[in-house]
Amino acid sequence: MRNLRIVLVCFLLTLPGYAQVLVPASVDSDRPKVDVESYSIEATIDPFERELVVSAEIRFIQQDRQDYAVFDLDRDMRVIDVYLGEEEPLPVRFRQFDIDSTLEVDLSDLGQFDQPFIRVEYAGVFRPQEDLGTPILARIDADSAFFLDAAKWFPMNGVGQDAAIMNLDLTLPSNWQVASALSEVNSSEPDFVTGTIEVSLRGAEPSFWGTLAAGPYESISSLSDAGVAVEALVFEDSVEAARDMSGAAVDMFRFYRDTFGEAVAPRFRIVEIEGANWNSRSVPGMLLLPADAIRS
Repeated sequence: MRNLRIVLVCFLLTLPGYAQVLVPASVDSDRPKVDVESYSIEATIDPFERELVVSAEIRFIQQDRQDYAVFDLDRDMRVIDVYLGEEEPLPVRFRQFDIDSTLEVDLSDLGQFDQPFIRVEYAGVFRPQEDLGTPILARIDADSAFFLDAAKWFPMNGVGQDAAIMNLDLTLPSNWQVASALSEVNSSEPDFVTGTIEVSLRGAEPSFWGTLAAGPYESISSLSDAGVAVEALVFEDSVEAARDMSGAAVDMFRFYRDTFGEAVAPRFRIVEIEGANWNSRSVPGMLLLPADAIRS
């Protein structure tokens, strides 16, 4: 059953139209309309405090000229400061609303011909309660962390609503790896004083880049003869089970090539998640599974 589930999900992820199948979250019709072009984010995962500390630069276009903009940001992320302008940023007024997890930024100081560029500095603790009966969308533990796009861990113009370019510089424990649809372009040497590394990730094309996981992963890699690199990123106790899953995925890609032609995605990752209360989540090219789904 486990291998069958992997095969079916891999199949969906390789369909040519899959990457475009999105169900946008509704955005209030009366809020100002914007189009986010890019994010440049510096973030630090602190597993001891269960905290994410972020500085996010957002370049966007106003589609109707109003003196404020509204972004979605999880209520657990507490905004410290917001700055307007790229060359000479100035602090601006903002309001954060817990009731609908939104951030309102004052743009009244924006020049007539200036393109909006803001920097939002914020931090939050991701230690979800288990008994609320709602999906856990983000979590930071001592041993790992994960964030789904729907967690709204950075200021968004609707979940799955506004594709954008993303540059992410992520600081995390030196023995952790990052699993993301973003491409890793650089990784620093470990800082032996702080016990951290900095990983630079890039999404050069507009997309929805908010899903990522991190932890002390073991990598199980294989290359199918269909030309698709299959990798399982799992914790130590799941290595043997991950080998079986990787083999099933390789078999699936072989079947796909023989039946439909070359796979669209050149890489497929199976990523183990700790502390999730759901069965699986996926983005194109990556499947997230809780530990019991892999080991059972």
